[in-house]
Amino acid sequence: MKEKLKLPLGEIIFGIVLSILGIFMILYSRTFPKLYLSGDVMTGPNFFPTNIGILMIIFGIYTIIANILSRKDLSEKVKKNEISFYRSQGFFTFLIFIFFIAIYPPVINILGFFLGTFLFCFILMKRLQAKWMSAIIASIIIVFFSWIIFWKIAYISLPMGIIFTGG
Repeated sequence: MKEKLKLPLGEIIFGIVLSILGIFMILYSRTFPKLYLSGDVMTGPNFFPTNIGILMIIFGIYTIIANILSRKDLSEKVKKNEISFYRSQGFFTFLIFIFFIAIYPPVINILGFFLGTFLFCFILMKRLQAKWMSAIIASIIIVFFSWIIFWKIAYISLPMGIIFTGG
């Protein structure tokens, strides 16, 4: 019986890509306008993307280091592994996630934050093989907590969407 082994090189590349995306997210969020209240700088629209970017960098570096430390097994795992990382289900899910990140801003401008974020979360959870009810409930919870964080805590207005506002 052959044992399926993950290819650490693919995971190292994933960590590098995740870290680079985190850096780009931080740099891009710096272009967002600052929020001022009575001359003081307040938490603005760059708060959430900056923190997500920092987490992406941390998890990317962790993935790289964890897989480099297991590098002694790399050549043996490469010889035994018949399935390429780039043909795997995980890599395809990663590409779908990157695609969704790219289309998310225009989608929420059309559908609005609530519906767009719900669909985004729901489709990704179904892709990750969550059960229907779990995907629906988790997506609603994510939308709710995102609304609390952005609207109630950070006072950031959320897009209502062209189809609901008429233009």
